[in-house]
Amino acid sequence: MTIAQWFLALGAFFALGLVLFALAEKRGIKWESRAGYSTTTPVSLSYAIWYVGRTFPLSIFAGGLFSGLMLGGLSVHFLWHWCPPGSTSIGSVAMFILGG
Repeated sequence: MTIAQWFLALGAFFALGLVLFALAEKRGIKWESRAGYSTTTPVSLSYAIWYVGRTFPLSIFAGGLFSGLMLGGLSVHFLWHWCPPGSTSIGSVAMFILGG
């Protein structure tokens, strides 16, 4: 894969995430109106995040920090190829399969 294809796939992934979030938010608001809730007690995701942030102000920053650490850790784990080919971390069975 070229770098352009990686950026295209990453953009598609984020676009899909935005669409899924919008659909979930729309469904929450639609469910709220069907269930007969008043506007003072909405059940949407945005309201839940706002309520938690109002009650525990540092939770928004802690949540962002936690999700950033998780995404950073996963990206390093999956995408950072710092182990050179033939190192012991890849394992002897994998080297045998790869023909090394």
